[in-house]
Amino acid sequence: MKVELNDVVLHLLVNQSSSIESIEKDIKQKKHVIKEYINDINACLIKENKGCILLNDDNGNILISEATRESLYQMLKESRFINLDYISPEIRIHLILIKLLTDCNCDSLQDLADFVGVSKNTLLNDMKAVKEVLLSYSLQLEYSRSCGYQIHGSEFNMRKLLVTEAKKLLLNDFGAALFERKKMVDETELFFLKQRLIKMENELQVSLTDEQLEDLPFVLHLLIKRISEFQVEWTSELDDYDLVNTKEYQSLKEMFWGTGVLSEKDKLYLSLQVLSSSMLESALDLSGSMDLMLAVDGFLENLEGYLATALMNKTELKHKLILHLKPAIYRARLRLNMRNPLKEQFITEFPSIYSIVSKSIHPIEEFARKSFLQEEIVYIAMLVQAWIYQTAEQRDHVFTALVVCRNGTSVSKLMLESLRGMFPHFHFIGAFAERNYKKHEHEVDFIFSTVPLNTSKKTFLVDPILTKENRKALKAELRKCIDKDDEKKAKELFYQLKEHIDIKDYQAIQNKITDFFKAPALTSVQTKHGETIFSFSSRHILFSDRDMTWEEAIETAMNPMMQRKSVKESYCRKVLELFQKESSRMMIGPGVYLPHASPGDGVEMEDFSLLICKHLVEMPDGGAAKMMVILSPKDYKHHVPTLLHLNEIFLDEAKADKIFQAKNEIDVLEVISPVSEKGVSAFD
Repeated sequence: MKVELNDVVLHLLVNQSSSIESIEKDIKQKKHVIKEYINDINACLIKENKGCILLNDDNGNILISEATRESLYQMLKESRFINLDYISPEIRIHLILIKLLTDCNCDSLQDLADFVGVSKNTLLNDMKAVKEVLLSYSLQLEYSRSCGYQIHGSEFNMRKLLVTEAKKLLLNDFGAALFERKKMVDETELFFLKQRLIKMENELQVSLTDEQLEDLPFVLHLLIKRISEFQVEWTSELDDYDLVNTKEYQSLKEMFWGTGVLSEKDKLYLSLQVLSSSMLESALDLSGSMDLMLAVDGFLENLEGYLATALMNKTELKHKLILHLKPAIYRARLRLNMRNPLKEQFITEFPSIYSIVSKSIHPIEEFARKSFLQEEIVYIAMLVQAWIYQTAEQRDHVFTALVVCRNGTSVSKLMLESLRGMFPHFHFIGAFAERNYKKHEHEVDFIFSTVPLNTSKKTFLVDPILTKENRKALKAELRKCIDKDDEKKAKELFYQLKEHIDIKDYQAIQNKITDFFKAPALTSVQTKHGETIFSFSSRHILFSDRDMTWEEAIETAMNPMMQRKSVKESYCRKVLELFQKESSRMMIGPGVYLPHASPGDGVEMEDFSLLICKHLVEMPDGGAAKMMVILSPKDYKHHVPTLLHLNEIFLDEAKADKIFQAKNEIDVLEVISPVSEKGVSAFD
């Protein structure tokens, strides 16, 4: 089936309302092709007795019931629209290795060729790659006519390889579906293992990530299948570690009741796969825990030395590191394989912090008596990077949001702090697993997620690690979303003005702003409500085509206000101080900033100054300003109608562009001067 169907379903899940035209823009396909895709999706829905996607042929609008949306969500999760008939060479290698490690039947060359759907000649090439993988684990592949292909070597290494190959296959969206298609797993056993893992979470008060809860049943099931099929005596490196008497082991051991072939050593090995799962914050006690604390202290001291700074909330960071390091140290000691699909991306995006963590980690490696793999160091670096991003929480926020991430604590924390830094006017209530976010859904305005969700809330799909390009695109998408929603637009503008409004007028002004945005567009603000808008003239308009800093831009715009004795010098200093900290919330339109302070900071009279920057000016928040409007408010509410008027203009792309392209003050005034009820400009 066409993989493009996935793109259509993803679009429909992310957007609560949609049309053929919006899908066309999103997935870059022709309208008639999109209609064919929708027909194909509906065919799948009808086959399962589900409601269809409804298409209005007159206007192209699409309607989806909540029941249909849920069905689409499940289809996407189960990889229904991915073609599993063709298997790539890389995936074939994983499948062949897993089959040979879990099935003691005598597989011939033809048997394996049929299993992966290729010719015998193609399979002979694949077997060369299989031998290379086995060699890296000190294992050998042997063939005989009577026994077919068989793997020989250390049982410990064979189990280690099985876990690695299973996790690699599950990295693919279709991994679980492929296991089931090839009849390599028993769905009933997977279900029971998953339920037992959930029970274990509750008993031990730990949290598996969504990925772990989905992948661990496959890994455990395949290991149990190997143990049952081959039943070989083996030795391991587990004897040196006092795990048998821990409450974690006693609880985990209960997961494997009913499997008579498992020895105590086997149960211990399986339990370690859970206890050492990537980012499981286990309560597992390590012998020498005081030494571990000293090792973490040494690591943090090294970090602070390289960073030339004092890490904030260091006690909390130390606690988080110790929780992560307990299972990580067992992974290091036993060389258990773990996956970090974001390793390369993180190292590319944050090479400095990765290098510093790598150089600082040696006290912890000395405690573990083993060096850490690159994947482990990256997870620790993610925790550190998230801490560096951390900023003090603001008391007041305009919007509320949550993060949904399947990748575990380190990645979730890094993603959460990155978003907090990007959107300081948002209150992020936390990062949640996909299975847990629903209970908090009603508390937020927005959701930022790494996976598609079945939710009525506006959701932004984001990469776990946000590159510079990702951040720019996300900010633009969010800005577009807010500008289309009258209530959110009003909420945001009120937040920007709140500090200049007397507390007793909060509700009245917020209602007024909301009514303004909900009402049909008016040609004049003051003629409808009898309010006075600031009278702009040519002396309030400035142009600059030179390259300058944001400080120079503000000073340039404020000089005429100083000459008009509208403000004192203390007001200028306060505006510069506030704008450096809060420029991201002082925007009244795309590329238009509103530097300002409070009436009590040195305002003599209400005034405005509009600076049009022909050479874009870089702002403290990383944005680029093409215009700056300096405001000096005489009180907490008189300037509000003027700001509403300007806000409406700057959110109109055509009007804003006309101001930016203006050759003189007259051109600008023709756009910003209000119009009377008779249609005559106040400027006229």
